[in-house]
Amino acid sequence: MDTYLNERQKMKATLIFDLDETLIHCNENLNTPYDIKIPVTFPNDEVIYAGINIRPYAVEILKNLSKDF
Repeated sequence: MDTYLNERQKMKATLIFDLDETLIHCNENLNTPYDIKIPVTFPNDEVIYAGINIRPYAVEILKNLSKDF
């Protein structure tokens, strides 16, 4: 039992973010302002471009959390 507790104490926490609508927002309409543009390839090889908006403070929180996770 002591071995189990020692191993469990060594385990690190995992933090999961749902990126879509939480840290970023994807918009198919490129007439809407966006931060970056990315290509999206579908299974039929069709490629569309989507605008990605990064939510306020998303970069900052990820940098801060990266110290502990």
